[in-house]
Amino acid sequence: MAEPIVNNVLEKLDHMIVNDAQVLGVVHKQVKWVQSELTRLQCSQVDADYKRRQGDTRAEHWLKRLREVAYHIEDATDTFYKELGVGSQKDPSFLRKLKKLCHMPMAEPMPILHKLATELADIQNVLEGISKTKGHYAPHKGSGEAARRVSVDLDVDETEEPSSDERKICMLLLTKEIPRRAVLPIVGPGGTGKTILAHQVYKSVTADFDYHIWITVSQHYNLIDLLCKMLSQLNYSGPKHQDLDYLGRELFGLLSSRRYLIVLDDVWSHSLWDELRNVLPDNNNRSRVLMTSRQFDIARLADVSMDPYKLAFHSEDESLDLLLKNALPLQKPDEVYPSDLLNVAKQLSNECWGIPFLLVHLGKILSMKDPTYIAWERVWGSIHGKKWVELWDQLERALPDDTLPDNIDEGHVLMTVEHIATAKSTDPSIAPNEHFLDEAQGRELLLKKAVPYQKCPRELLELADDISKKCMGLRLALIVVGCILRRKDKTKNAWEEVLKQMNCKSHLYGMNILNMSYEDMPYYLKASFLYLSSFPEDYEIPAKRLIRMWVAEGFIPKQAKKTMEETAEDCLEQLFKRCMVRVTGRSPNGSIKYCQVMHYILFDFALHQAKMENFLAVITREEDINNSDTVTRRASIQSCSSQCTEYVGLSIRSLLWFGRRNDLPNYSKYILLRVLEIEGVKMSHVIELRGLEQLIHLKYLGFRNCEQLTISTCPFGRLKNLETLDLRGILMPYGASTDLWTIGTLRHVLYEPFERYNLELPTWVDLKNLQTVKWVSDSDTETHTKQFPTLNNMRKLGLTNCKNWDLVSCRLGAMPSLISLGIKGGNIPEKIVYPTSLPNYMNLQTLCLVGKWSEGIILEASLLPPNLVKLKLVNSELAQDPMPELGKLNSLKKLVLSGDVYTGEQLFCPAGFPVLQTLELFISGLEELTVKNGVMPKLKDLRRPLSLKLELPPDLKPSVRDA
Repeated sequence: MAEPIVNNVLEKLDHMIVNDAQVLGVVHKQVKWVQSELTRLQCSQVDADYKRRQGDTRAEHWLKRLREVAYHIEDATDTFYKELGVGSQKDPSFLRKLKKLCHMPMAEPMPILHKLATELADIQNVLEGISKTKGHYAPHKGSGEAARRVSVDLDVDETEEPSSDERKICMLLLTKEIPRRAVLPIVGPGGTGKTILAHQVYKSVTADFDYHIWITVSQHYNLIDLLCKMLSQLNYSGPKHQDLDYLGRELFGLLSSRRYLIVLDDVWSHSLWDELRNVLPDNNNRSRVLMTSRQFDIARLADVSMDPYKLAFHSEDESLDLLLKNALPLQKPDEVYPSDLLNVAKQLSNECWGIPFLLVHLGKILSMKDPTYIAWERVWGSIHGKKWVELWDQLERALPDDTLPDNIDEGHVLMTVEHIATAKSTDPSIAPNEHFLDEAQGRELLLKKAVPYQKCPRELLELADDISKKCMGLRLALIVVGCILRRKDKTKNAWEEVLKQMNCKSHLYGMNILNMSYEDMPYYLKASFLYLSSFPEDYEIPAKRLIRMWVAEGFIPKQAKKTMEETAEDCLEQLFKRCMVRVTGRSPNGSIKYCQVMHYILFDFALHQAKMENFLAVITREEDINNSDTVTRRASIQSCSSQCTEYVGLSIRSLLWFGRRNDLPNYSKYILLRVLEIEGVKMSHVIELRGLEQLIHLKYLGFRNCEQLTISTCPFGRLKNLETLDLRGILMPYGASTDLWTIGTLRHVLYEPFERYNLELPTWVDLKNLQTVKWVSDSDTETHTKQFPTLNNMRKLGLTNCKNWDLVSCRLGAMPSLISLGIKGGNIPEKIVYPTSLPNYMNLQTLCLVGKWSEGIILEASLLPPNLVKLKLVNSELAQDPMPELGKLNSLKKLVLSGDVYTGEQLFCPAGFPVLQTLELFISGLEELTVKNGVMPKLKDLRRPLSLKLELPPDLKPSVRDA
């Protein structure tokens, strides 16, 4: 994937040529030559990529050389700016410093320019060599064909298992015949839809339980993290201890006397349930634990009295139905499919080996193509890499009849192929012999290789059965695993370790499908998808955070009348529609809030692809250091010490740190970094961010979940290319970051104030790119009203500890694009909640007001922005019931009322709330909520304290969460 880096490098070179022609001299001519030659090579890039997909190894090597030289150019130019002491040619000091260099006496050396000239000379030689071979890649007629895009959102129901499975499991969970706490496992190979089925069931039965928790476990879990996640879903507000016993007692106490449902998704280890069973009380009230696992023995031992619910691969008919359902989502059930289309659909469904995940994935690819035989047959050919059927046709025509006799009595042709569809196409009259071993044959071959000269010990026979089943009758897999076992000790522990590491390898047959899906994406989607693998497996990725990283990396193409963030949000939606990501949460306005890689198979594919392209190195343990490539452009370090950074190449552009809690990475030596993300660090002493000011190319800097990490200095103002500064994980001294607001490229600033640690927004700030500022205090040094700079792009603003409300009111008037506003840390005056103020913000969708409203303010719908989607009121101390007026907000989807927002004891909802989906009520002293018939018809989620009495109409059945 050379295209993104080539595009970024060409943009840099264009800037150099336009802005620096008079000052670069001879170097300018070199830059122009490199830019011109790289542009010519870019024209051959698409055609070379097409040939690479057809299996041309020369094209693959050519593209690798092109990518490497583009990296070389980027390193040379970025190092040039770094040594010059500026972040880029856009820096105002750039031209001034270059002029100073060029006005030196001719006898004096100019080492910075000389070094750049030397680097460019080397690059020219490489480009000339690449250019000599570009003639091999003439334009291909089909290489530029655009696929038709069908705008059909992926609904979860389209990927779910048949409803009969859901009904059966729901009956098992809700049965009254089992009063004890019961564990029901769903077991099956990877890709059979266990998680989706569990999610269907979870949504269907949560209303029947007092508490419900969903936890994704994964292969490498941390029990403390799992307990913290479980507590957070119960709205636990106690201290976040890292003591296992303490967390277990807290969870046990919250679940005691309550009926609960807990889903443990993707369990890999016996030990998990052994560790959890004692912190999940058995109240004899029909509490349930739903577990998904790929391993039958784990599922069986979790609850010996409950039979695991087994999921298998789809039959041929089921596979075809699921494929067509996703390929032709607009097709009516009674419509007849064209026969030729149905035939190729059957061939395609056979390629998926009955794996629902692959069937859905392939169906989504087909939905973007024309529903014709030619288009779908081309997809089938792409999966194979080569069209073997066409090869057979050509061979049959080329050879004379007496060479390949057609008479069955005179001769036969014996063919070995990987794909059954290919075999059927060559001679439909003869059924192919699918050569898989049955269970007995598989165990015999495995033991023959594992213990060739002796009888297998009795205690290992059962393990041998389990291991052979994992090989699915594949002779090669049985032989390979048998040879592995031969080198192991003939003990139960040694063989169990092999079984533990084994995964159902059936998904390898789908790699061609996933690879084709990946190749079908434009270059910016490929890079965006691969970037997802930089987060730990099963990590719930905040969408806004991901989008800002994409923008900083330069993945997102520019589009007219759209911000880069809006375009990036569209990219994320495209990945969702292509089944590359799973959406785990949406905002009230419908945008993606949290996401994950769609499936572990896709996650493994992304990791593999990222490593092959030197896109990313993921280091999860010390052993990974030796396997990481020194020329990789990004590094994600997970659960390792800071020593791991000593072995990462100096040219990386992104460093994501999910390391040890009491350790900071050595980031200062990576002077070309664009993205630096540090998460989960906890240090009790004040630290200094040494060397941070040297990272002048930095565009994204984030500290997340660092638990009030305190810094002594704030060198952020020197980072002149910074776009996103996320400081929600650290504390900094008041007033220490005034120079931050001089960075003209700033787009997003996020901070969480704490006691004396505040971030102040001066009134003179005039940053045209600024879009998000949360949470900052107003300036108390100016008391007069004046004309403020218009911040046209400001979309989200959070203010805290405001002192000068006149300034705040005037400043809000200079933000015409504002869609989200939060004010907290003081009383709310009439200047804010007034008919001439908030109602004028027609674009405002989210409003958060924390603080007591001034005397005399009576809440009316007319005092609030008319198009609100989300409203949060805290400690307002309203004397009148707010619900009758809030019900008039016809666009409101989420309402949060908490603290002393209302002084009464009862809330009454007589009408309104036509689209409300989420309601959170944690009001001090509130005793009862009454909702009349027809009110809140779309309410899905209701969160309340356990003491709050509910009177709801019979047809209103939201999911109720108690705290």
